[in-house]
Amino acid sequence: MTAGGFDPDGFGGGTGAFGERSVATGPNHGIISTGNGFNLSVLSEAGRESVRTVSAPPGLSNLPRPVSRYFTGRQEAMRDLARILEPGGAGARETRSYVVHGMGGLGKSTIALHYAAVHAKDYGLVWWVTADSPALIEASLGELATRLAPTSWVQNAGVQERCAWAMTWLQWNPGWLLIFDNVDDPRHVEPYLGGLSGGHRLITSRRARGWTVARAVALPLLTEHDATDLLCAIALDDRPPTAAERSDAQVLAEVLGCLPLALEQAGATIHETNSTFAGFFNDLGLLLGEAATGIDPERTIARIWDISLDTVLERSEPAVDVLYALAWLAPDNCPEELLAPLFPTGTALRAALGVLASYNLISTAHQSVRVHRLLQLVLRERSAPSLLAAGPDTAPRGRREAEDLLLRALYPQGTDADPAGDPVWQLCMPHVIALAETAPAGLDTHALPLYEHAAAILRAVELLARATPLHERIARHQEQVLGLEHPDTSTARNNLARSFQAAGRTAEALALRQAVLEVRARTLGPEHPDTLTTRSDVAESYWEAGRRAEASALFDDVLTVRSRVLGPEHPDTLISRDHVAAFLWSVGREAEATTLMKAIVEARERLLGVDHPDTLTARLHLAACYWSAGRTSEAIALDEAVVEARERLSGAEHPDTLTARLHLAVYYWSVGRTSEAITLEESVLEARERLLGVEHPETLIARLNLAISYRSTGREADATTLIEAVVEAQERLLGAEHPDTLVARLNLAVSYRSAGRTSEAIALNEAVVQAQERLLGTEHPDTLNARLHLATSYQSAGRTSEAIALNEAVVQARKRLLGVDHPDTLNAQNNLAAYRRPAERRSLFRRLFW
Repeated sequence: MTAGGFDPDGFGGGTGAFGERSVATGPNHGIISTGNGFNLSVLSEAGRESVRTVSAPPGLSNLPRPVSRYFTGRQEAMRDLARILEPGGAGARETRSYVVHGMGGLGKSTIALHYAAVHAKDYGLVWWVTADSPALIEASLGELATRLAPTSWVQNAGVQERCAWAMTWLQWNPGWLLIFDNVDDPRHVEPYLGGLSGGHRLITSRRARGWTVARAVALPLLTEHDATDLLCAIALDDRPPTAAERSDAQVLAEVLGCLPLALEQAGATIHETNSTFAGFFNDLGLLLGEAATGIDPERTIARIWDISLDTVLERSEPAVDVLYALAWLAPDNCPEELLAPLFPTGTALRAALGVLASYNLISTAHQSVRVHRLLQLVLRERSAPSLLAAGPDTAPRGRREAEDLLLRALYPQGTDADPAGDPVWQLCMPHVIALAETAPAGLDTHALPLYEHAAAILRAVELLARATPLHERIARHQEQVLGLEHPDTSTARNNLARSFQAAGRTAEALALRQAVLEVRARTLGPEHPDTLTTRSDVAESYWEAGRRAEASALFDDVLTVRSRVLGPEHPDTLISRDHVAAFLWSVGREAEATTLMKAIVEARERLLGVDHPDTLTARLHLAACYWSAGRTSEAIALDEAVVEARERLSGAEHPDTLTARLHLAVYYWSVGRTSEAITLEESVLEARERLLGVEHPETLIARLNLAISYRSTGREADATTLIEAVVEAQERLLGAEHPDTLVARLNLAVSYRSAGRTSEAIALNEAVVQAQERLLGTEHPDTLNARLHLATSYQSAGRTSEAIALNEAVVQARKRLLGVDHPDTLNAQNNLAAYRRPAERRSLFRRLFW
C-alpha cells in the first residue's frame, strides 16, 4: 500500500491468484437459450422471496417524455413494427426483437416512443431503457425494481442486484415491452436478448451491423413531401401554409436533407422567432441551388443549432449557460435538482428549461432533462477556448459549471468533509463518468475528488473495467502535477493498469505495470513491498498474455524475497505461495500444489478467519486441487461451503461468488449431475454477460464451460456454434496461439469429431498439438491432453496404428509424471479420456481455477 490511493496486490483478495480468466468472444449468436437464465439463484433470499409476489400496476411505464403531436411520414414504419412484434393478446407474450437503425437525427427514438405510447395498452409493462452503456442499462432496469417493489430490500440493494431482481421479475411476468434506446454496441444489449423471454425488445441504434439475435431494419429519411409537411406543421403551429410558404418550405426541407431532427429544430426556431422559411434559409448561409446530397447532415444540424442558440441567448442567457453545462454530463436522466444551483429559484430554472424545450434543444420528463448526443458534441466543440484566449485555468464553456454541480451534489459540505451517501453517487455515477470521458486535455484538478471517489466505489464492487475513464483522468493528473516518480502517481497508474487488465486489455496493462515497476525499483528499492507488489502484477500480466515461463519465474522470485523480508506467513507471502501453487497445478504437479494449498488454507484460517475473502479464495483453490486428483466429493463439499459463504458475505453476483459457482458446476458435471451444472453455468453466463460484457475474458470462460456441458447432453449443434464464436474472438483478440485460444480450438476439434467432421477435427487438433509442443513442451499436461484427443480422432478415421502409437506415448509420459494410479493416467490407459472424463474440461480449468 502506498500513500494516495488503492494499490492492492494484483491477485491477493477477490478471486485470488489467476482468478478466473475469460477470453474474448464475438457477439452472442443467440443460441444461448438460458431458459430461465435470469435464475432466482442469482438473488439473495430476500430478493427471491419478493420477486414472485409483486405485480405491476396497470399501465406502468416510464416513457421519457410525452409523444409529439408532430409525427409525420412514419406510418409505414409503424405498420412494420406492429406486424413484426404483434402487440396485444398472445403476441405480446412471445419473444420478439426488432432493431431500428440509422444515422443520428433520423427520429429512431421518436418512432420507438410513438410505438410504445400507441400500444401501451397491449402490454402489461412498458419500460424505457437508456442503453448508451452497460452501466446505464443496469441503472434503468434497477429503477424498474425500485418502481415495482419499493421494499427495504430493494431500496438497500446495489444496482446490480436490483437489475437482477428486475430481470427475474420480467421472466416471471411475460407480456412486456422493453425499449433499449441508443445502443452504441450490440454486445452491450445481447445478454438481455439472449437471456430474456416472454416479451418484446425494441432497440434503437446507429449501428447497422452486428445484430445476430434481432431483426435490424434501417429507418429511411422522410420523403420530400412528408418532410415539407413536418416542417410546415411545426413552424406554422398546424396552420395550413400558403402556396408560397409551402414552396419555400420544400426548398428548405431539401436543403436540410429531409432529416427529421434538422426539420424539427428549424421549425421550432422559425415558430419561436416568427421568422419565415426563406429568412431562415438565408440565415443558414447555404446557397439556394446547392443539392441536399452535397451537404453533411450533421454539419447542417450544427448550423441550425447555432441559429437557435443565438435566438435563445436573446431571450435567456441563463438558458444557454445551463445548456453548455449539460453538454459535459450524460445525455439522459439528468435530474433537474442537480441543475438548481445555477439559478436563484426553482421558477427561474423551470423558465430556462422551458425556453430550451420550446426550441427543441432539450426534452424534459419526470423531473429530468435529456439532451441529444449530437447537440452535446457540437456544444463541446464550440466551447473550446481559442489558443490566444486559453490560459492555465481556462476551461471550455460549461465545463466548470458541470463540475461544480456534481461537486455540490456529491460533496454537499465541501470536499474536505464526508461525501454524500451511496444512493446519490449511484444516481450521479453516469454523469461523473461522462465528465471524465469528455475531459479536455490538460489538468482536471477541480473534478479530481469526483473521479477518485467514483473509482473507489467501482473498485469496491469489482467493476474495474467501468472505472477505466476515471482512472485515466486520475493517472493523467498525477503524472502532470506530481511527476512520473511520485508514489501517488505510481498508485494511480497501477490502478489504471488493473482497469485495463479487468477489461481484457492485457498488452496495455503489461506495458503500464512494467513502467511502474521500473520507477518503484529505482526509487523504493527492489525489495520494497510496493515494488514486490508491482512485480507480482507484472507476472499476472505475463500469465494472461500467455508468457507462462516468465510469469512463473517472476512469481518464484517474489515468493523468495517476501519469505525472507516479510516472513513465511505474512499476507503478501501467502499470496505469493498461492501464485506458485497455481503454477504447479497448471503444469500437472498436483500433489505439490495440493500440499502447498493445504498449508495456505490452514495459515489463513488461523490468521484471518474462515470467512475472510483470502481464506475463501485459498479454499476454492484447494477444492480445485482435490478435483484434479480425483477427490471429487471433497472438492464438492469444500466448494459448496465457499459458495454459501460468498453469497452470504458478498452477494450472489459478486465476481468471486460467480467464480465459485462456476467451479461447482464443473464438479457437478464430472459426477453426472449435469442438469444442476447447466443451471449454474447458464446463470453465471447471464450475470457475466450483463455485468462484464459478452467479450470480457471471464464471460468467455463461462460460455466455453456451458458449451462443454451442452455437448455432453447431446446438444452438439449448440455447443459447436458457441465454441466457434469463442475461437473466432480469441483468435482475433488474443492470437491463434495464445494458451486460451489453443484450449478453445481443442474443444472445437472435439465437437467436430463428435459431429462426424473427422477430417476437420484432425486438422485442427494437429495444429493445436504442434503449437503446444513448440510453446509448452512435449510433456506439458495440455500438450499430452491434446495428443490424446488426436489419437482418438485418428482412431475415428481408421488410422489405428497411429492412434495406438500416440496413445501409448501419452500413457508412458503420464505414468512417469503423474504416477500409475493418477486418474489421467488411468483414463489414457483405457483410451476413454475424451468420453468418460473429458480431458478438454481439465485443460480448460488449468487456467480457470486460478
